[in-house]
Formats: sequence, C-alpha cells, structure tokens
Amino acid sequence: MLWRHSYALVDGSERDVIVVPNPHSVGDLDNDGTVEITLSLFNRPVKDLKWHATAYHGSDGTVAMDIPDRFIYGIQDADGDSVKELFTMEALGTTPPLFGKLEVLNWSVATGVRNRLTVDRGAYVRSTIGPDTSWNTIAANGDVTILLSDLDGDGIKEFLTVEDTDNELRRDKLRCWKVSVAGIVDRQL
Repeated sequence: MLWRHSYALVDGSERDVIVVPNPHSVGDLDNDGTVEITLSLFNRPVKDLKWHATAYHGSDGTVAMDIPDRFIYGIQDADGDSVKELFTMEALGTTPPLFGKLEVLNWSVATGVRNRLTVDRGAYVRSTIGPDTSWNTIAANGDVTILLSDLDGDGIKEFLTVEDTDNELRRDKLRCWKVSVAGIVDRQL
C-alpha cells in the first residue's frame, strides 16, 4: 500500500466525514504527468463542517488541491486541452443545494484555481455513465456525472444547466453551454 486516509467516526454517533467520488475521480487532473484522486469531502481535509473539492497526489496521498465550500458534480476534459474541468457547485451546508452557484474550474499545481464560468441559482443536467464502462462503485449516484456531449454535431462539446430564476425552487430556464479552449459560451436556446 502506498498510502491511506482513514475517515473514522469521532464518537460513533454521527458521521464525521462524507466522501463522494465521481466516475472520473482518478486521473491526471492538470496534465502534469502525475495522477490525482479528486473527491468531494465533507469535514476534511480539515475539520470545519464544510464541503471541499479536494485532490490528493496519487503518489503519496498529500493534499494537492483544496477548494472549500465546493461540491464536485463532474470531472471531465470538456475542451480537449488535456486539463480536466471541475464542474462544481457552492455548498454551504451538509447537503448541497438543489440550485446553487455553479462554477466550472480548471486547476493545476502551477497556476492554482482558474474560474471558467459562474452561473447563479443553477443545477447541472446529469446522466448515468451507463453499464458498458469499466467504472464500478457502491456509492449512491457514483455513476452519475455531467451530461457532456457534442449535442449539435459540430465537434465541440456542450453541457446543459437549468436555473431557478424566481427563487421558487423550480427549473425555469434551460441553457446550453459550448466548451472550447477559448472559453465557455451560452448557446442561447
């Protein structure tokens, strides 16, 4: 065994930490030639009762990235530049909100966090990765990730968001976002 992290219960009465993997949690996050393990962690790596978008160095288990108050809904190289995008939502409580502040981020050891898109009061349209994959998990919704596909056949991937524009916790607006190295733009549905 190279390394391990133990997330034991503090007093046995309540969960001390929540670990949420993603179908693309293991891989080279920033195209630097090293593997990272990227997870949404509640109450870790520090005990602060917050969600953290966290990446561990695969070689030794040390923390490579820690973004507090973020929950990861997807990890994919959306624009083909070999640096993966993190599809995150601001999460200020124990449970990520139904609608929240969405951020699409890039991260690397060299540059830190770069925000590529922010959407207020939104949610990602997600999909299961399907049974024909090598991904296997026992985590609830562990096979669900961002729906990212070339929806219009032009060779450029898009993803969808829904928004709650009137604060009534309903999906009022559907948006399609085109992802390229140059940026992320609204396709204006």
